[in-house]
Amino acid sequence: MKAKRQGATLRVPWTVLAVVGGLAFLGLVVMKILARLHPAGGTPCPAALAWLVNNPIRRRYMHPVLDRVGI
Repeated sequence: MKAKRQGATLRVPWTVLAVVGGLAFLGLVVMKILARLHPAGGTPCPAALAWLVNNPIRRRYMHPVLDRVGI
């Protein structure tokens, strides 16, 4: 009985991980491919992911890198 319950409790996190991973794959890969194939062309950064690009941690990291490159 204990082994059956343990299998059920392990199934829930894997299911949640699969759903989140599937949605991320759909949003990041499939939609990007469809945007590139669209006649109007795709945007380089989807608006849904703009918060990832504009955050303080990335800005602090990128400032010295851009200085070294000369931009």
